[in-house]
Amino acid sequence: MRTLALVAALAAATAPRKRILVDLVIANEDPVVVANLEFFLRHGATRAAAADVTYRVTFNGETPLAAVRVRAHNDRAAASAELAPVRTLRRQNEGYDFGGHLDALVEEAACC
Repeated sequence: MRTLALVAALAAATAPRKRILVDLVIANEDPVVVANLEFFLRHGATRAAAADVTYRVTFNGETPLAAVRVRAHNDRAAASAELAPVRTLRRQNEGYDFGGHLDALVEEAACC
């Protein structure tokens, strides 16, 4: 019986870990888009979720105001037990949202 428990523990420890990526793609700074970003940062990017959740905002094209808001969030997250940091990716606006999500997945697979 003890051997089965050890085998199960070893299998659990060596199994590939399941990770979750939450990616928001932004292509412009329309007021509705900025409001969605602020909602995502305030209510979505929190540490309330499991430890293996990565939050990312992918910027398609020029979005300086949105980038400033994400940096401000990350500054607050560094001093907070509730907010999670948000990774960012800046890219050309090619492929629209699907292209942004694809590049985020590729970068996430390469780095982590």
